[in-house]
Amino acid sequence: MPKRAAPPRAVYVTPAHQFPLGVALSLERRLSLLAWTRENGIVLIEDDYDSEFRYFGRPIPSMKGLDGAAHVFLLGTFNKALFPALRIGFMVVPQAWMDAIVELRLRTVRFPAPAPQKTLAAFIEEGHFARHVRRMRELYGERLMALRGAVDSKLKGAMRLPEIEAGLQIPAYLADSVSAGEVGRRAKETHLDIWTVGHFAIHRSDINALLLGFGAFTAHELRSATEDLARIVESARA
Repeated sequence: MPKRAAPPRAVYVTPAHQFPLGVALSLERRLSLLAWTRENGIVLIEDDYDSEFRYFGRPIPSMKGLDGAAHVFLLGTFNKALFPALRIGFMVVPQAWMDAIVELRLRTVRFPAPAPQKTLAAFIEEGHFARHVRRMRELYGERLMALRGAVDSKLKGAMRLPEIEAGLQIPAYLADSVSAGEVGRRAKETHLDIWTVGHFAIHRSDINALLLGFGAFTAHELRSATEDLARIVESARA
């Protein structure tokens, strides 16, 4: 862990799925981070981002579920697994912070709507939510494989998709002869809305990659968009 500055008061992490590169924090690094924050009196905030959409590999436990995690806050939302307008999330709070968090919530959210919360609770208790997540995981996994197949067919040698275990988007690394910035600029002149990974970087400028979303599109739409992207990439070659 860094030793050049005083320890922070809190650390925020998304160990299940880092955006935008899609990597998951290994168990070894989770345990190391847990030990470091615990020994230095640092609050650890774990955002359970995209953990429900995990396609490959063995399940990785949440940091809150590991030994020595009494100082960990676990945050999550049902907006992506169900629908954004639901606006319901959850927080697993360390016991020492419970009274303060309840008081803060009463000050900031005086009248949370009970009907959606009760409906969601019943949806979970009756097993519907688990079945829904399994169906959506299979659907998104199929769409990811369709995107991989299309990239392998139309962009082999010019673009590489890494192995990701979770999430609804994937970084697409371009060959040195193709500029991600130029591809992104040309794509925005068409109907393709594509971000470069560099758009999300603060200090780094060495990641020559695009960010491709696949969760909201059918396999046919993904194959068609990949054909259009292949033409853009070819036109942008140095």
